[in-house]
Amino acid sequence: MKHVPAALLFLSATLPAPSRAIHADAEADIPAGAFTTHYRCQAAARDGFLSRDRAALCSAAFLRVKLHFVADVAPELFSTLPPKARAAASRTGYLAFKDWEADNPEAAHRLSQGPATAL
Repeated sequence: MKHVPAALLFLSATLPAPSRAIHADAEADIPAGAFTTHYRCQAAARDGFLSRDRAALCSAAFLRVKLHFVADVAPELFSTLPPKARAAASRTGYLAFKDWEADNPEAAHRLSQGPATAL
């Protein structure tokens, strides 16, 4: 995986295997509703203020998106991790997601157009 800072490598000992394989057919494993919700939240935030409830929904969707790229760290487990491990998992997932978007722009576009989920 690209962009892994030394501090994250040090913290990776507290996490299960770092990230899922990121390739074109990874789209089949993606929780599409969470991705679509994330993309719609991005657009809504650019257009204006998000209510507290909407911000919480958007935050939960983005967490699901990031954790999709971190093997063996489900949202339920994430909330029980120590703060540094949560930060490491979040950053690992974010960087892997951004790499996936860069490598799969067509899939990212399709997901941005699909139905959102209420999580």
